[in-house]
Amino acid sequence: MSSTPQDTYPKIFPEIPTNALTELSGHLSSGKNSLIFSKFSHQYSRPLIAWVESPTISLNPCSLLRFNLNPDRFIFIESPLSNVLWCLRELTQSELFSHVVFSGKLSLQLRTQEVELRRLQIAAKTHQTGIVFISDTPTLTANWMFALQAKIHSYAPLDFTLLRHTQNHQTDFLAQSS
Repeated sequence: MSSTPQDTYPKIFPEIPTNALTELSGHLSSGKNSLIFSKFSHQYSRPLIAWVESPTISLNPCSLLRFNLNPDRFIFIESPLSNVLWCLRELTQSELFSHVVFSGKLSLQLRTQEVELRRLQIAAKTHQTGIVFISDTPTLTANWMFALQAKIHSYAPLDFTLLRHTQNHQTDFLAQSS
């Protein structure tokens, strides 16, 4: 039996931490969701994942089946942009989820609320829950808070630029997949 690209991609791309902030950016249809689904299908013991979107839910839960992910593992939440940071913090502190994912236009808000981002970073570490931001453009002003920050160029074939990656809170490095 030959392996499919989605079987090998989790080995190529770094593990998404369960105790830190991650940011995956890339243009529309670059494969950010596909990459995260392939990672979720291959790792993590806690079964539940919270998926928060603003202003509206755009993810089709049926797409999870393509990655052999049970849609029952996901809780979908629609939050007004003004409450997103509070929502992410509350979900993280509940300790019910291995990851809390936010997909939406938050980058402008993050640039003005680094204190809130730092609070999320502390909550992720304290409650052993990964917080993942999915956006069109990377957050440049607060990138020191992300343990993993990558720009996804395409999913098939996988092409990405690793902007920041810390392993066990050690030194960063810059790498390119190609």
